[in-house]
Amino acid sequence: MRPLMEYIRDFGHLTFEEKPFCDMDNIALCEAFYMDIERAAPNHFEDEPMPFDEMARKMFELNGNKNVPMGLILDKSVSEVVMAMGKTKRFAEVKVTACHAVYSVDPPIQFDAGTFILPDGTKVITYRGTDDTLVGWYEDTMIMTNKKMPSNDLAAEYLTEADEKLKDGGFIVTGHSKGGNLALYAALNCSQSARDRIVTLYNNDGPGFADYDYLDSKAYKELLPRYKHFMPSNGFFGLMLAYDNDYETIKSSRLLPPLAHDLTSWKHKDGELMVTDGLSPMGKINDRAFNPIFMNINEEQGEVFGKVAYTVLQGTGQKGLLDVAKNAPSALSGAAQAWNSFDDETKESFKDIFKGSKDVVILAIRTVREETMPVFSQRVNNVVRMFTDLRQKEFAKIKATA
Repeated sequence: MRPLMEYIRDFGHLTFEEKPFCDMDNIALCEAFYMDIERAAPNHFEDEPMPFDEMARKMFELNGNKNVPMGLILDKSVSEVVMAMGKTKRFAEVKVTACHAVYSVDPPIQFDAGTFILPDGTKVITYRGTDDTLVGWYEDTMIMTNKKMPSNDLAAEYLTEADEKLKDGGFIVTGHSKGGNLALYAALNCSQSARDRIVTLYNNDGPGFADYDYLDSKAYKELLPRYKHFMPSNGFFGLMLAYDNDYETIKSSRLLPPLAHDLTSWKHKDGELMVTDGLSPMGKINDRAFNPIFMNINEEQGEVFGKVAYTVLQGTGQKGLLDVAKNAPSALSGAAQAWNSFDDETKESFKDIFKGSKDVVILAIRTVREETMPVFSQRVNNVVRMFTDLRQKEFAKIKATA
């Protein structure tokens, strides 16, 4: 069983009064919000909030009374999490409101935000990460090309509106992956009144921004005591672009870096995430390899990258990754035609963006290996020394009794 489902099973019988909101509740709500609950829940702050268990039942009915995948990567476990949460005493007390979704092809926008209201009136403002749509994946590339995504400003506006419409209670602001990026951006750029109400700001393995300027901002320094930034120890996505160093690394039940991004795999103890002693060797390699590759893309290269990525994704003729998988021959053919529509200069410019990437990766591996091997060798020596000492003591005892 995945760690998140274990948490829901083991602690779902406790109310928020018996066990206050914790890190794993943050994880649970972020994972639940990957389901398109805006189809069932209220869409505006003025609407009457809906109990979480009622929302879960309605979503199940809309999905034909079965757990269905939210996409190629977002499998049916998202639905299973929502249904499991809805059956618990803990989350049945939560109410849902203002599940706001914006989807646009031109300009490319995939933005989703929702508010969960805890029994004590605290509002958990949640931003969805990248969904299954190709538009959502393309919008991610805009961090590199346009310094921010259209969703960034929408996130700040949503948080400011929440402050204006929801008068009572503090804010917990959270998101996973792109949603973590949006949560941080929103908290940094919302109204001062909204920022003052933030009790805790969570960034769950969200990628960074195009530059490090935000680290010197008054808002960031103000939020830092209330900021919780998590990424798996063998991180990948959270190490992209200009991220802050105020993070904790978390144990995951998944070994491969992209898979460790999965929230349901993050381990916990009594509801608190299990923190490791920094990045693993694989995480360090990812950091030293991919961060420089993406940070060194200049404005001209960014424009080329964005242009090619958008055209090729549109060329598939599909809406989401699951559609691409189901219609692979036609989707790949369309993508190839879109690529071939570019002139040779554009194609070469695109290829040049990643020229030298292989050397960067090799250097990262070599550097981390050189740093890690002495530590590993020392550990081996310590173990050998321990067994040698034990053997000598045993010989001494035998000699003494002989």
